[in-house]
Amino acid sequence: MKLSLGPKDDSGCVVSIAGPVTQKTTAMTADALAQIAGSDCYARNMTLDLSEATLLDSSGVNWLLKCHKQAKSSGGKLVLRRPAPIVVNVLKLLKLDSVFEIDTTPGVA
Repeated sequence: MKLSLGPKDDSGCVVSIAGPVTQKTTAMTADALAQIAGSDCYARNMTLDLSEATLLDSSGVNWLLKCHKQAKSSGGKLVLRRPAPIVVNVLKLLKLDSVFEIDTTPGVA
């Protein structure tokens, strides 16, 4: 899993996620979002661009849920942007598409 910080302003930021979101990759980056986006990232609006995510396993789902919970408890908001079809399938199978806010708008910069 590769994280890269996109646009950031006072209201929030965009973090792009590429590659597999799995046990191996999430274990190495326990609080990777705070490392890349700043310690206050959970208190703002944070968009995770998952358009280049190639795989999502149960550990990846757990990581996303932890990020969502942390944002919610910190007064922020987590949005999943343009998740790859394989990610959408996993989220729908687990009925998590009703838990996460998912932005499927094409071409959002």
